Amino acid sequence: MAILDHLTIASATPLELIAAAAGAGFDGIGLFLHGMPEIAGMADFDLIHDLNARRACRDAAVGTGCGIAIAYPFTVSRTSLPEHFRQSLDAAAELGARAVNLLIFDREPARRGETVAGIYHEAQVRGLQVGVEFFPVSAIANFAAAVALCDAVPGLKVTVDLLHLHRAGDSPTNVNAHRDRVLMAQICDAPRTAPADLFAEASYDRLLPGDGDLQPAALLDVLGPGMEFSIEAPVLDTAHLPHIECARRAKQAADRLLEAAALRRTEP
Repeated sequence: MAILDHLTIASATPLELIAAAAGAGFDGIGLFLHGMPEIAGMADFDLIHDLNARRACRDAAVGTGCGIAIAYPFTVSRTSLPEHFRQSLDAAAELGARAVNLLIFDREPARRGETVAGIYHEAQVRGLQVGVEFFPVSAIANFAAAVALCDAVPGLKVTVDLLHLHRAGDSPTNVNAHRDRVLMAQICDAPRTAPADLFAEASYDRLLPGDGDLQPAALLDVLGPGMEFSIEAPVLDTAHLPHIECARRAKQAADRLLEAAALRRTEP
């Protein structure tokens, strides 16, 4: 199942994202629950506090058949408590999201483990799965650290962002032994050499799969044909294009990626 991540067309409102994803033929979306000023060009919206907007978004997702696979952002800091996330989790559940995604910046292991366990419990009672996304600039910097957190919080899964995987010095080979821990993959491409600002690259300066050096088909090959993946590829040079055009380009890249991954599986 291929989904369109909100970051790919961050300037889109939730309704615009759903329309573009459905129009391009995606199976679902990865949705931000509110805008983030630190992401350049992102739309300003708030699905947590705006009940009418949330209902309209839910109705559009149901009406188009383009459901919400995963919701963001759930950012855990050193001052976070599980109860701080209840309103966001309620919104995600009401929208029909299947999962939520955690980014963790609390660098004290015992405290963050307790906080994540509490968030996981709150999500479970709302019928939501939980993925933890590793990111080299965060407290969970690589795939091994994410797996270790999953060991500490049974049921927690890993969201594998291909860009973060490579920038952390890992590869699809590292993922192979723990495929059962993976919730979903976020796919893009990029040059082999990392830039100085990893946050800027991740937020708005990626490439579509096949346009860089990260060999995204290798990750899908490792994860297997049933793994859900999103195209999370905000391309700076095409950010000015209409949302539907960006979505179509992303879907074409997803289709080529699936073909390449299938071909790899048939090779001796």
